[in-house]
Amino acid sequence: MHYCGVAEAMKLISHPFDGDKKSSKELIQNVDMAFLFNARQGNAESIASWGSRIDALQTDLREAARRVCKPEENIGAIGLINHLGKTCFVQGLHNESIQTIVRSRGETILLSQAIEISLEE
Repeated sequence: MHYCGVAEAMKLISHPFDGDKKSSKELIQNVDMAFLFNARQGNAESIASWGSRIDALQTDLREAARRVCKPEENIGAIGLINHLGKTCFVQGLHNESIQTIVRSRGETILLSQAIEISLEE
């Protein structure tokens, strides 16, 4: 698992928590996004475990989007979260050869397909 320092995290979080409980949901969502963009497969971590971590984070982000987005925004937000999750999964793969193989399958594949392709390699 990749950890980032406070200074690096503060650069990724657009609005730091000011102590107001009303803004705590936004802070949590920002922290989730900071983790998503810095996540990497561990050296000894299996592809299945790595995919499961990204899938769980993606699920949390989808639930957050449903809470804060207007109904007409949900489809776009969910689509973006799905795309970002798959992209972060591929970029975070420890093996660059597998990254290249998964990328060669195109941008329209789903996270589940990217995981399956990775497991086959």
